[in-house]
Amino acid sequence: MRSFLRTGGSLPQRRAIANPPFLAYLMGKKPVVVPERANGSLRFMFRALLRLLSMVMLAIAVIMAVLDATRSIAASALVMTPLEASWMTVSPWTLAWTEAMIGERLPAFFLYTVMAGFLALPGFAVFAGLALLLSIAGRRRERSASRFAVQR
Repeated sequence: MRSFLRTGGSLPQRRAIANPPFLAYLMGKKPVVVPERANGSLRFMFRALLRLLSMVMLAIAVIMAVLDATRSIAASALVMTPLEASWMTVSPWTLAWTEAMIGERLPAFFLYTVMAGFLALPGFAVFAGLALLLSIAGRRRERSASRFAVQR
């Protein structure tokens, strides 16, 4: 109310929206130019999702490694649980569904060679590898120019 009285009774002028593509988007029309922030924020969200998935995969890998370490101590020998045994324990119907889908869509040798080899690997190693790949895919890019720039 004070600003209203200070201006002599007239309301201050509102600023016009400086981003016409955004206004066109709100009106339901296709914008001619996509703002740079929208493209950058989409990349940021996708990278954040990849880093989150990487963290979940790493947590699963640590849990599986602790289980294997506990079994190794109890057996007084090295025990590494294959991914197939862990997957069968947790959710047997998804393992059967995955094998059926791969068997239908890919050649038969793929199911018996590649898939069998993949399922024979230790579960913690598979999830640690997936966590590493997702972490690399979701990492933040550094600008090489600012890395060697000298500030004065």
